[in-house]
Amino acid sequence: MTVSTLDYDPVGGSDTLASGAGPATAVTGSTATNGTGNVVNLDGTPDLSGVSVNDILWVNLASTVRTLTRITAVDDGADTVTTEDTTILGAGVSWAIGGKRKTLSADKEFTDISQGKAGWTLRLDDGADYVFATRTTVSDPINEITVASTVADGPLKIQSLSGAKPVLTWSSGSQFINMAASTDFEIDGLVDRDGMTIKNVISTSTGARFMESVASAFFGFTAKHLTVATKGLIWEGRDCHMMWYSCDVTSTGATGFDLGGTRVQAIFDNCIIHNCAGNGISSGAGQTGGIVVRSCVIRDSTSAGIQIEAGQKHWIYHICNNVFHDNGTDGILISAANQDLGPGFIANNIFTDNGGYGINSATDLSGGMNSLIEDFNAFRGNTSGETNNILQGSSDVTLTADPYTNAVGDDYTLNATAGGGAACKDVGTGYNG
Repeated sequence: MTVSTLDYDPVGGSDTLASGAGPATAVTGSTATNGTGNVVNLDGTPDLSGVSVNDILWVNLASTVRTLTRITAVDDGADTVTTEDTTILGAGVSWAIGGKRKTLSADKEFTDISQGKAGWTLRLDDGADYVFATRTTVSDPINEITVASTVADGPLKIQSLSGAKPVLTWSSGSQFINMAASTDFEIDGLVDRDGMTIKNVISTSTGARFMESVASAFFGFTAKHLTVATKGLIWEGRDCHMMWYSCDVTSTGATGFDLGGTRVQAIFDNCIIHNCAGNGISSGAGQTGGIVVRSCVIRDSTSAGIQIEAGQKHWIYHICNNVFHDNGTDGILISAANQDLGPGFIANNIFTDNGGYGINSATDLSGGMNSLIEDFNAFRGNTSGETNNILQGSSDVTLTADPYTNAVGDDYTLNATAGGGAACKDVGTGYNG
């Protein structure tokens, strides 16, 4: 596996005297010129003894997408490096190898994330926000992933330095990330849900989405220990394998996750999905996919916590050990069903104070080929009732008291109140896996 790690320091780093990967003290010069093939000649008789294969060369090219490229060979005596990419340097430009970079978007048209490749890790320190400039065409994505991943090199990663908790902000009405190539992509804050924060800070446009993909880009995406706050959708697209673990996500102007299109499989584990202007999660109208939602809190959406829309076919759903609280309509809404929906498994969840049912199906799911198990769920204060068109399991629980330690303070652990948290404890042991 070829691995390149680029380091960033928003206070002490530099975008013009550092490449992020190489010697701790950057080697720099004023003139880099093309040699034969992908060889780059470096001026000033630089000491390249500390430069290694998989370090990164930065060249000051404002008119091309690639200013960062991986080094594949080093010749200290000849003062040259060979690069993975062909870079047209013309009469020569300034260059740097090593040191820490300052921002992720020194070139607002082609951010460092956009230039990232399989096997690269962009490792972020804190100290100040990483602010992304609006692109010349405001509707263009802030970051575009255009280089396909390889199995050998592993994913492109954005990662916090341990405990750094960096904050990334953008202010246009466009999406933060567009997946335009078949890519394995990972964002990891390392510590907790606030390990890294990405947020839209100015725009009121519901087009200000966190991520979307084009139809031709089948990709894998993993988010861990991440907070995302957008004005529009958190994610929309098709053809993906997606994992959200220990994240805090909100979409103040739209549904949180729209899993439309074919071949969408998503796992949400230990997440808080809240205050979405629509559904927390919507299945979209795609086929041959599904979701696993486990140990999450889905609350305060203006519509349903989770909506499984009409048109699903061969679509699996496994929804266990969650809290659905204070959503505008149903905790879970199955808009319409046919004999090809499922299998489905809804167990060990708590449904409280939702504006509709705890679980609502537009059509009768009590029989047929839907293969649904609903059992060991607890209900309290749902306006329309516990369930509709669902054959309830014999171990469902009707609560008579608030089950949470402190819902107002986002603490949804179970209290010891009789008829509340005490009525939930140990009831669902059979389905706790």
